[in-house]
Amino acid sequence: MRFMILWHQFSLRQMLWLICLKNVLRLTSSVLCRSAFGKVWDDRDYLLMIMREVLALIGGFDVADFFPSWTLLHEISGTRSRLMSMHNKIVVVLEKIIHEHKENQPNEEKGHGEFGGEDLIDVLLRVMENGELRFPFTNDNIKAVILDMFFGGTETSSTTIQWALSELMKNPNVMTKAQAEVRCVCEGKKDLNDNDLEELKYLKLVINETLR
Repeated sequence: MRFMILWHQFSLRQMLWLICLKNVLRLTSSVLCRSAFGKVWDDRDYLLMIMREVLALIGGFDVADFFPSWTLLHEISGTRSRLMSMHNKIVVVLEKIIHEHKENQPNEEKGHGEFGGEDLIDVLLRVMENGELRFPFTNDNIKAVILDMFFGGTETSSTTIQWALSELMKNPNVMTKAQAEVRCVCEGKKDLNDNDLEELKYLKLVINETLR
């Protein structure tokens, strides 16, 4: 009976932790989308789902990795075909995003995101149209930049936050001190600026230790 209770508590904690990780991933992707692309995409959650599938697939065991020259193994394992299928799904979403930006250009509605002005995709499209670079710059290059920004920025940032949270949970005294500092600095404020962030000295130490 005691074992069942402990197992139930462990399962509950594990479920809550997975929910927390999912929310962290959504948070980092939202911040990235707003800062780089002007707004949170409608297909953001769909891209996150594909990203998790891709990471699980390339991080898993595949016999074909030990014999890369044996093309038959790649066909049997099905990993390459599944990756290509995910790639095609991602391309459809990215082309939709680029198409939306192109449609707004004739109407002079560039930067139609939450913050106004040009976002990263608008700038890349302008560079492509003006031919400002010495080398060819196409839609494929824009899709590659968007994909690198979204996948790289989302996964790395969320992983860092997850490590920080896990270490804080292991050290409750440190977490209590960090929480007290944040509450003290943010008390009674609706918005924070750079000066407020500079006051979070202990939290910076926590971040530095996490990165170390």
